[in-house]
Amino acid sequence: MRLSGAASLVGVLLLSSVDVQASTCQFPDRPIVYTGSACKRPDVQANDNVFDIDAYGTAIHNTSTANRDLICPVLRTDAAAGNIGGIGQVVLNVGGTNWSTTRCHFYATTYDGATTYSAPTPTLNTFTTTSEFIWAPYRFPDYANYVVRCSVPPGQWVYKVEVSECTNVQ
Repeated sequence: MRLSGAASLVGVLLLSSVDVQASTCQFPDRPIVYTGSACKRPDVQANDNVFDIDAYGTAIHNTSTANRDLICPVLRTDAAAGNIGGIGQVVLNVGGTNWSTTRCHFYATTYDGATTYSAPTPTLNTFTTTSEFIWAPYRFPDYANYVVRCSVPPGQWVYKVEVSECTNVQ
């Protein structure tokens, strides 16, 4: 889906949209892992009194009794023009099993902030005590910025975001 105009990841305003099509990735890069503790609330950090970092500094925990929004920025490592920009795969590992596919979204915003794209609904795999969201290969504009945004259920954890870019998304 493509969001145009004055779109903000703090409160995405849907003005017009087109679907982002799934692609194939012939040459995925090695995945880069971002700790859950790199994720933050999308508002004033001084207001962040509901998310705790674990003792090792790697995961983030919603200690509130309510759903809380969290954003996880993704540093691009292969953003050069001509790489036929896109992601090979994004995997978000979370604690708990009471997640749904509508809780987390993957966005790409053009370098100038003019257009924001929303990847289609992820695959959600649920295990004994954890879950993972997986976004398949997608083509985005060169130099786009990436972010994962979630509504974290009460008492749940975000452990990591794993991203592999693709140098040849088709």
